[in-house]
Amino acid sequence: MVLIMGRNHQTRSSPELEVLRKKSRDSERMPAVAQPIGFDTRTFVDAQDLSTFPYSAICALMITPSPGAEPIGGTGFFIHPRVVITAGHCVYNLNYFNANPSNNGWPVSVEVIPAMNAAAANPRPHGYEIVTYIESDNPFRVHAGLLGHFDAMPCDYGAILLSSDLGANLGAFPCEPAATLPLVEVPATLAGYPYSVESEVTALDGGRMCRQSLSSVTLGLSPVVSYEFDTSPGQSGSPVWTNVGNHQHVAVAIHCKFGSRLDNCGRRITSEVVDDFRTWIDEAS
Repeated sequence: MVLIMGRNHQTRSSPELEVLRKKSRDSERMPAVAQPIGFDTRTFVDAQDLSTFPYSAICALMITPSPGAEPIGGTGFFIHPRVVITAGHCVYNLNYFNANPSNNGWPVSVEVIPAMNAAAANPRPHGYEIVTYIESDNPFRVHAGLLGHFDAMPCDYGAILLSSDLGANLGAFPCEPAATLPLVEVPATLAGYPYSVESEVTALDGGRMCRQSLSSVTLGLSPVVSYEFDTSPGQSGSPVWTNVGNHQHVAVAIHCKFGSRLDNCGRRITSEVVDDFRTWIDEAS
């Protein structure tokens, strides 16, 4: 085991695959969740697609909330080889991560696994990094408005700063074109790591990415984007993307939670969000 700048790297053996699946089935036991709408139309992303962008740039997160606790699940995505974006509550939660008061709402650690596929012989085809909280070298970031609060939806986004170039060959979601989009309806896709997909299985066998595309998602003036994607616990932090002009796979929102019985929702990527992203990239570089 090697400790690098407070981020923990270690090699795990393949027999731990079943443990990995269990972690994903126990995914994200936190209040900010979401739900399928009507018939669940999500589908699994196959191994071939997982090897190419954009799916290669989407990560499963295994979040250890307190010492000795079972990990919970989340999703993140690369915007830089060392920066993974996620929902703020995946890396900061005063209620859920405060079992260890010295962590001040931050998790003990987060394992970042790009394109995880627990159905494959090698569930971590692109490697992984375990990022550990150290107060003097905190690798987690959230919008300033989330600090000190449990639920502040427009501020519910954050980042994990890696110590390695884990995402160097996996691609990165462009975000800046999203900040200048006017009021518009666009076709969009959301992909992440839920633990239940009703259309294919009654209980997801852990650690498999799912995707869903909609013909129309409205990007309005509000920082919160509501949509009818089917989502489940574990998908918080998933990217919502579309094509903008000549730019493909532009991340336009970060999935966070449900808004009502009919609408799940995410944080729209605006110029304010992009400014935070630039700061975090500078800090990780």
